[in-house]
Formats: sequence, C-alpha cells, structure tokens
Amino acid sequence: MPVHKPEVGRKFHADGSARRFPGNTIICPVGPAAPQYEEICGVQTRALARRFGPKLAPLPPSSFHVTVFDGLCDEERVPEHWSSRIPLDAPLEETDRLLAGWLAPLRWPDRLNMALVGLGSFEVGLNLELTPADEVSAGRLAGFREAVARATGIRHPGFESYAFHLSLAYLLYELDGEELADYRELAAETEARLAPSFGVLELGRPRLTFFEDMFAFPLSRR
Repeated sequence: MPVHKPEVGRKFHADGSARRFPGNTIICPVGPAAPQYEEICGVQTRALARRFGPKLAPLPPSSFHVTVFDGLCDEERVPEHWSSRIPLDAPLEETDRLLAGWLAPLRWPDRLNMALVGLGSFEVGLNLELTPADEVSAGRLAGFREAVARATGIRHPGFESYAFHLSLAYLLYELDGEELADYRELAAETEARLAPSFGVLELGRPRLTFFEDMFAFPLSRR
C-alpha cells in the first residue's frame, strides 16, 4: 500500500481534495499579471503529466503565492507554533482580529524582488524555491518579518532560516525509486528551461489573508 505523506489527514484528504485547515498568513499573490505566470503554470502541468503526477494534489493557479510570514493555524495550537500574546484556546476569529490590529501600524513593503533558485527537495511537494533578488529586497523582507514577529508574538521554529517558495502542489504519497528519479529529471529540465528567462519575480505589497483551506487565500474570513 502507498504510504501517505504527513499532509494527508492534515491539509488534504487521501484523494487530493482540500481538507478544512483554517488559519491566517501574510502572502504576496502571484497572478496572471506576472510575466512568469504562464511558465509557472507550465511547471505544474508538466509535473502532473509525469510518472509521479497521480501522487500530487495540485493547487489552483488562482491561489499561487509566496508566503512572507507564517501566521496561525487552528490545528497547530502548541506554544512553538502560536503567539506568545494570545491564549492557546482563543477562537481563530479572535486571532484574526488581534493580528489585523497589531499589524496595521507597521510599515509594509510595497515591492519585493525575488529570484529563482530551482525546484525544491519534493519532501512536502512541488514548489519553486526563491530568494531575494537584491540587497534591498533582502533587507525589506528581513526587516518586515522581524517587525511582524515582534508585533504578533509569532516566531515559528526555523524563523531565521525560512526558505521562500511558491507552492504548486502537495505530495500525497511517498515516491518509489523510479518516481523519485523521474522527479529529479523534471527538476533538471525545469531549471534548465527557466534559468535563462525567469528573471526577477516582482511581488507587490504583502497582504494578511484568512484561509479555510489550501485552495484559496481571501482577504476576509468566509
């Protein structure tokens, strides 16, 4: 029997449909206005057509984004993944309200430039690894993330080494040897295809979002 990955039963059902997993987070959406958008969608399409494709839960392109700061998830109520300023049993809607109030006075960056590193390790799923494209963006990201952490009392494990990425699909089952080799082949092909043309991914002003699952990141709680 195939072995489920950790996100099955957490963010997804075994068939790849989205499981309710509410929370809040700060993201920069990546939509059709981005010059790289069609190529990003193409990476997802090509991955789904590979040998390992049936083991993926693809995210809708309308939800593509780069996470700037991880917020709070209703099912992760442990001190290291929560806010030091909010009780662990506080209703999620209350955390939404508090975070919005604490974040409002902060200086939010209007623009962040990101460069492509390559495809990720595929441990959690299919994603494009990104890094600040210049010192200005690096400084803006670091400064904003630190300001958010101080304002909200949220500082998740690995905060200092957070790897920026754009998720395209989650992995539902462990890969066998042939599937893993197939992914490595796709990674090499993708990096060779994108490296000459990807350029700088220009992200606009981050936004606080309130999600119910991994398929949509709206500006308000539904």
